[in-house]
Amino acid sequence: MKWIDAKLWELGVTRHEQYKVAFLLDSTAMITLHTSKYGTVEIKPLALIWRLVPAYRPENTIMIDDIPRNFLMNPQSGLRVRPFRNAHVNQSTDRELLRLRQYLKDIARSVDDFTQLDHRKWESYMPKTVQSSATVYSKPTLPADDPEAPVSDDAKDDQQP
Repeated sequence: MKWIDAKLWELGVTRHEQYKVAFLLDSTAMITLHTSKYGTVEIKPLALIWRLVPAYRPENTIMIDDIPRNFLMNPQSGLRVRPFRNAHVNQSTDRELLRLRQYLKDIARSVDDFTQLDHRKWESYMPKTVQSSATVYSKPTLPADDPEAPVSDDAKDDQQP
């Protein structure tokens, strides 16, 4: 756990009030599972969290990881992202976390049960209100784009810490 604590501290995640980190689980919380497809693997058991804190349930939990076998016990809660490699080369063009942030905000506002979603299609997700109105979904203009625009509560949420 020391490595993940140090990395999240370095990134500012665990020392900034706007980040709402509920749990950190490292390899010591993983369990061993034997599968025909992957052989013996270590996986992340979300049931541990759901058992310890009843407010967290499959309906309101998403596990984000770049290793799909970590979702074996909870496939409906898993959202796979691409691994971030070669940071020195890709940091200026990688936008996956920005798109992921928008997806998470959209489903938090419009979906009561996350298990009803197919997270494999997260990059093409459109909120129901957008789908039903048959309009094209586009990113709202942020205050930084228009300095004279009033700052709404939603736009304030979008501002980076």
